[in-house]
Amino acid sequence: MKNIVLTSIFSVVIVFANAQNENTTSTITNTTTLITTTTLEKNQKYHALGFNAGFSTGVGLSYRYQHYKHSYQFTIFPLIAKDVFIFNLGARYAFNFKEVNKTRFFGYIGHSAGTILDNYDDNNLRLVTGAGFGIEQDLTKNLSLNFGGGYAYYYYNFNDNKLTLTAELGLFYKFK
Repeated sequence: MKNIVLTSIFSVVIVFANAQNENTTSTITNTTTLITTTTLEKNQKYHALGFNAGFSTGVGLSYRYQHYKHSYQFTIFPLIAKDVFIFNLGARYAFNFKEVNKTRFFGYIGHSAGTILDNYDDNNLRLVTGAGFGIEQDLTKNLSLNFGGGYAYYYYNFNDNKLTLTAELGLFYKFK
């Protein structure tokens, strides 16, 4: 449990440290100074809603805020039925390394927590922390699809913790 708490704190520190870094470039032309931003920065400041399915970033309805090269994503999925309660909560931080046409390449870290509670077993909490690389493709002006893969550490209430491959998939509608 101590490792999970330390990993979560480390992830939050990384996210907020990177959020402070904004990229602007200056160009001096004769005596006039022009402040410009790269194409990637101009096109990537937006809010988005969609669906995310990822082991380390969560499964369910997702909100994303893209701020230049940095994106912050939160995912939630609650399901309450007669005898069962399913809950999943996830967060992801991603940094866009490069953009080519309408395709972006990024690195990400994510953390999710999920549980399934029913009448027979009420002790199956799952925590997953992962990191990896991905690609995002704009399908239309406002619709994008992303895929990521990497490694994740799975922590369960029972002694079956493991480090293994992970995959993430998301479909988002951007509000510009």
